[in-house]
Amino acid sequence: MVDMVSIMNDVDLWNPSETSWTSNVGNVNSPDVFQELISQVANLKTYKCHQCNKNYRIKSSLRRHLAMECGKEPQFSCPHCSRKIKHKHDLLVHIKFHCPVLRKRL
Repeated sequence: MVDMVSIMNDVDLWNPSETSWTSNVGNVNSPDVFQELISQVANLKTYKCHQCNKNYRIKSSLRRHLAMECGKEPQFSCPHCSRKIKHKHDLLVHIKFHCPVLRKRL
């Protein structure tokens, strides 16, 4: 299980003794706090696809993208409608929640 307090301590915005959000720059609603968070996110290492310029935070996600997505036709089709989908999980979600043919039957 993830220890949220240790993560928040790393971000330097959580003060466990006060059990509230604080920052060196002042009020949590201050634009400076949000700018600080944005700059931290912007400094994260990313892996860029050189074919379509998508960015990924995890190298294996870029590998999956190159193997299954980038420049390729979707390989999964909904058996109930004409929708084509690139990932099996997304197809299962589509069938369970979004397929217009199945929704009409309910």
